Amino acid sequence: DELNSPMLCSFHSQHQGTRPSCDSFVSADADNVIVTAMKIAEDSDGIVMRCFETHGKSAKCTFELPLAGQKWEARFGPCEIKTFLVTEEEVVETDLLELRFTDQ
Repeated sequence: DELNSPMLCSFHSQHQGTRPSCDSFVSADADNVIVTAMKIAEDSDGIVMRCFETHGKSAKCTFELPLAGQKWEARFGPCEIKTFLVTEEEVVETDLLELRFTDQ
């Protein structure tokens, strides 16, 4: 029941603040790499981000999450899926269960 709930929207009027009126939460500079999902990490204070290469060729992509203060580069093989755990301290590649590859 929780998974099929409609999204709730909240509208606010303009107000003074420290953030620009238009901004990006995440950016990826390669045309053939897309961010498909983002969520709060299960076992840590961080964001899990899943991406994949879309054109069947190798790619190098620079990602940036300005609000997390992180910018990093990753290489993708053809059609490769990657999952990253992003915290304020670091960015690490994980498996689909959010385990670091070095922890396995």
